[in-house]
Amino acid sequence: PQGERLASAVCLSGVTHISFAPETLAFSTATTHEVKVWSVVPPMSSRGRGASTCWQLTNRPVAADFGVKAARTWSVAETAVASIAWGAAAWLYVLSHSGRLCAKSITDHGASPKCFDLGRRANVVIWADRLCGKRPGPLGLLACAMAGGSVEVLNAEDFTSVASINPPEGDIEAVGLSHSTMGEALWVMYSDRMLRCWRNLDKSQPDREMLPPPLGLGCCGTGKAGGLATLVTSSPAGLQHWTRCGSGL
Repeated sequence: PQGERLASAVCLSGVTHISFAPETLAFSTATTHEVKVWSVVPPMSSRGRGASTCWQLTNRPVAADFGVKAARTWSVAETAVASIAWGAAAWLYVLSHSGRLCAKSITDHGASPKCFDLGRRANVVIWADRLCGKRPGPLGLLACAMAGGSVEVLNAEDFTSVASINPPEGDIEAVGLSHSTMGEALWVMYSDRMLRCWRNLDKSQPDREMLPPPLGLGCCGTGKAGGLATLVTSSPAGLQHWTRCGSGL
């Protein structure tokens, strides 16, 4: 279907994060203190009269900490959910702003939930089957963007450290993470709007870096100069002339 709304639901408390399961028709939503697992139910018109001919959404709430007792008492702000991520084998990972990372198997009710304290404030968690040539186990990896600017890469099965990316200079937070489709590159966004890309997690310096864009970008146009593709943008500060090079723009 093109542009067709298959199903919808209302979340009264407001959604701050959403993550889709890589292997099933399911996804999760998060508010600051609640996580819900949603199942996408396809039409069943071929199963007899009375069966639904529309897509449906069903949900059930799960505790953000999965009932695992913490080593100490956290404040309300610290226990707020920062980010969620689905992983392999229907494992769901929930990261709080305090840096507490919890995991639970949504389908295997006999599997015990797991929690790990990163020891620092955190902003984002993502899951990848493999990342920059690393795959320590069948459950893949987790990457966590920390408030101090570093990125911690963990084995998704036991939370052991796989790699650590040092923060850039200055008082800058790591606020966003993404990886390429095949997991060969990790992109990190920082609070100053800079983007950095790693293809080798053992390197101290990124393979590519994109400086923060000027504020208020307006019109843009493309062209060539000396055989190189160029980009011209406008902003209240004037005109910017961009050229692609080996390390970025």
